[in-house]
Amino acid sequence: MHRFRAESGEAELAGFRVGRDRVTIDLSTADGEIVFDTMADDGRATLAFSMGEEEVLTLHFPGLDEVPAADITLILADDTTGGSYRLSLTDALEQFGDPAEEPEESTADDPAPIGPLAEEVTDFAAGRDILCLTLTAADLAKGPPWVEVAALANGAGAMVRVNNRVVAVLRDAPCATAADVRLAPDEPVA
Repeated sequence: MHRFRAESGEAELAGFRVGRDRVTIDLSTADGEIVFDTMADDGRATLAFSMGEEEVLTLHFPGLDEVPAADITLILADDTTGGSYRLSLTDALEQFGDPAEEPEESTADDPAPIGPLAEEVTDFAAGRDILCLTLTAADLAKGPPWVEVAALANGAGAMVRVNNRVVAVLRDAPCATAADVRLAPDEPVA
């Protein structure tokens, strides 16, 4: 078991055994938006976390061709309760997109944001409740907004994306669909 905090710096996990070894990364005390990036080259996979322009944690996995996402757990701050929650890196990649894969309609290779960007919604009843989202002019600039709602891999809820950007996680609502989402512009459209 390997444990790290956001400010841990850089570490090399030589001999990491996929499916047997585990990594826990506590990001719950990080001040500001955290972004992560995955990469692999020359027989070494790397997972890097940064805040703003500063890289705060980099983990290297020599001998691996990809980051062992299923063996990594993130601890994130829960802005709603003031506590924290756990999220597997696999689910984070699903929710926020894998920064190593270029999004279908993206024009940039931006790292995937995690933390305050996506709103966590609890007590959502799919088919009964409606998630109302306000769109900005930037959301509407590229044409009609595209909405996707997909169940999390662990079945603990669903993620909501607008224009390929995660905007919400619906806890305990894995059956939610785009029919449960309503979009409105923040200003009247002329």
